[in-house]
Amino acid sequence: MSSVMTFTTSAFGGSAEGTADSGTSVFNEDQARSWLARLAPELASKRLRTMPGRETFALELDGRQVVVKCMASDSLRERWYERLHTGGQRTPGQREFENLRALDSAGLPVPRALLWARNSSGASLVVMEKIPHREDLEQRLATSDRTERRRLLNRLADLVAELHRAGFYHRDLYLSHIVLREGTDSPVILDVGRLRRESSPRQRWFIKDLAALLHSSPPSIRRTDSLRFLRRYRAAVLGETPSKQDLARFSRAIVQKARRLAAHRPKFADTKTYRAGDDEKSVQP
Repeated sequence: MSSVMTFTTSAFGGSAEGTADSGTSVFNEDQARSWLARLAPELASKRLRTMPGRETFALELDGRQVVVKCMASDSLRERWYERLHTGGQRTPGQREFENLRALDSAGLPVPRALLWARNSSGASLVVMEKIPHREDLEQRLATSDRTERRRLLNRLADLVAELHRAGFYHRDLYLSHIVLREGTDSPVILDVGRLRRESSPRQRWFIKDLAALLHSSPPSIRRTDSLRFLRRYRAAVLGETPSKQDLARFSRAIVQKARRLAAHRPKFADTKTYRAGDDEKSVQP
């Protein structure tokens, strides 16, 4: 796929397959086809972000503020996982659509999934509501005072614990992928295309999520903030106050994983480099 615009033009020529949010009667089939046909000419001037294999756009359709993510086909590793664990071959657009629906059904705060589509080459898109917000959690924490910082981190600990208790792990849980809804400051989880859910997920996946949060935390997050967050998170997951041994074990694993994330950070990642060895970012008690 040389560009997503090539994908969108060909996808909306009548060969696209997809599904609308029929479960909540947002669209019927004719409305969905109409949206797909109108998206292509709208996208050219509405680009938010471009990354290898993915472009994101924001626009208004029929009075709805929406975000459109257009994506290339999956990597071989992701296709292998899909076939092994689902018995099928979902495109990235379909998978993010279904992940959003699953999270919403579990009561977790995510954008409303509206539509997905794909073309014959395996490129795909997903359309979702645009969450009104002024900043993401990383940006807010960088400028918040002590009282607000504690309030935001408490909310975050509760949210991540709820996510993990439900068997989900995000796999890209950076602070920049959580926005604060305008008017309420309630956190909303974004970028769930790589999210997975398993009946018995390995604990190392939860540690990776927590390490991603640490990796992306601004310098304003102090050691005491990190420890307080971890204590609240573990209490919510365990249903009881965690022991010092439990906190120590988890904190060591998180710091070690965060350092590995920094060492192997993708070139086009949205987050900053973790400063290995910075005691102020350490969560060790």
